[in-house]
Amino acid sequence: MSLDARLDRRHGVQCLCKMLLLALPGTMGLAVLMQRGALTDRRGTAWSVGGAAAA
Repeated sequence: MSLDARLDRRHGVQCLCKMLLLALPGTMGLAVLMQRGALTDRRGTAWSVGGAAAA
């Protein structure tokens, strides 16, 4: 059985789209935290970004 025969492209594309949509809010929140806090409070930014990434 070839690799092409085993792959289900339709479900793979659906899975990729779902993963991207689920990751988008967290990524945007992380970007906001990094953008707003990077210049004034490096230690606080590191903790906030780490907490956001863990959630």
